[in-house]
Amino acid sequence: MPMLRIITCICLCFLGGSIAQAQRLLPKQKGISLSWVAPAEAFTSSFSDDFGVQLGYSINAKRGNYKHFALEYQRRLYPYKSLNIPVERYIGAGGYSFALVSDSSKTVALNLGAEALLGYEVVNHSKSLLPDGALLKNENHFLYGAQVGLQIETYLSDHFLVLCSGKVAALWGSSFELLRPCATVGLRYMF
Repeated sequence: MPMLRIITCICLCFLGGSIAQAQRLLPKQKGISLSWVAPAEAFTSSFSDDFGVQLGYSINAKRGNYKHFALEYQRRLYPYKSLNIPVERYIGAGGYSFALVSDSSKTVALNLGAEALLGYEVVNHSKSLLPDGALLKNENHFLYGAQVGLQIETYLSDHFLVLCSGKVAALWGSSFELLRPCATVGLRYMF
């Protein structure tokens, strides 16, 4: 009989926790997020080793808007004969996200964000000579630019959100492409 009481109490705690909803998107509420970043080229092939990860920090403002700061690592492989030449990007971002639409309980929201970017690009681990004797003309560079994107956020609970976004970045200073579209999927914890 005591075991049945314990199980009943645990079930009631979970049931009560799922019914109550905390206020969401409060000003000055903070969040930390971890996201997986996939460049648009990763979706054109059946398997791709191109990827990125992003660690973000957000501070809510009024009306569901928020400030966003992030550190991001991206790796992309460029094919050359039978080799893959790695290009790694280390990027810091800071910007603002504007709430476009959301449901009345603020469980699901669509945001438009803009960010300034600053980073560094490393080509082939800083080695300009390839194993076949070819010389790379691409060098390591500092990067700067801007990024815009649409993001869908949905609350899993009062503290956890799932983030899905599509972004395009314009990065100057690189000897590779200027416009870089990507998709991200992540999880944010609000505190």
